[in-house]
Amino acid sequence: MKRTKIAMGASSAILIGLITATAGMADIIIPEGAAGTALRLDSTFTPSGRITGLGNVHGMDLAASRGLLVSASLDEQSRAGLAVAKPEGMAESDHKAHHAKAGKKAGADEQTISLISLVDINSGKIRRQIEVPGMVHHVTVGGPGDRYVVATHPGLDAVSIIDLETNRVTATIQTGPNPNYAVYDPQTESFLVSNAGNATISQIDPTQGYVLRNFKTPAGAEHLAIDTKGRRLFAAEADAGTVSVMNLGNGKIIDTYQIGGELHGIAYQASSDSLFVSAREQGKVVSIDLSGKRPIKTTSVGPQPYHMAIDNGRLVVSSAENDLLWIVDTTTLDVVKTIPTAATGHQMVVIPDS
Repeated sequence: MKRTKIAMGASSAILIGLITATAGMADIIIPEGAAGTALRLDSTFTPSGRITGLGNVHGMDLAASRGLLVSASLDEQSRAGLAVAKPEGMAESDHKAHHAKAGKKAGADEQTISLISLVDINSGKIRRQIEVPGMVHHVTVGGPGDRYVVATHPGLDAVSIIDLETNRVTATIQTGPNPNYAVYDPQTESFLVSNAGNATISQIDPTQGYVLRNFKTPAGAEHLAIDTKGRRLFAAEADAGTVSVMNLGNGKIIDTYQIGGELHGIAYQASSDSLFVSAREQGKVVSIDLSGKRPIKTTSVGPQPYHMAIDNGRLVVSSAENDLLWIVDTTTLDVVKTIPTAATGHQMVVIPDS
């Protein structure tokens, strides 16, 4: 079985600038928001480097076959070159990303852009930057050869598709109000995008650049996770405090779990057939055994557990309030390590061990 590893944040006092690391050293990358950096941890969850110059970085994903990190900033600028006023502090910028007003439509006449940075995994240097319309919240890589990137634009009710063969935006298409998160389904070679504003999921064909279908969720889904082998989609319905399990084939709801309070991150562990959810408002991490062999478990992890990722039996969780990460054992839910960061940790990238 191929083992994956992780690289995460460290405090600014620990690592200054970029420490070049080999692919085997950097195991998870954690974008650090307003600090404009992304932090690396090795397989022992020890800081091993920092990538700089990423702007107000929030969304990030891996194009492994191309040796690239795809990084997106919340910062916008006008097409005329004038800077757009930035929110003050992460709380405000996070609010901007999650609660952008619907109704502004995508099109050629959009007056603001943001930048997608293509970053070399090994050196941490930015190879290229690509203009996309409006602000980007999250990014997701998929397709044969990691060819496509989907970037969500909450303020435009749209997503952009970037072709990494040409490094160009090939389509910016309407999905629904406040598109939030995307996952890739290799079986259908399509992306699934959560539209938090109208409680729908859009399935997108990246080669044709259009929506194949939409299906409803019980409440406004935000973060998503996918079980490609079991053909299931998991949606954290943040404001409703519920998690829905959906059939990838027909979009129907298989099960719903009531957690309560505002939710955020969600991650799936195939080895144990378990879901993990950030119960942000409750200050807890929740474990859901989908096989039904064990009850739902919770542990206090706070304040405000936020984004998360899983590697090698460990759950990495950031805080929306404090600049730190928790490393949580996925079996016991014990916090085994706490790591300071330079700013809030966002969409984490797990790098497979080559």
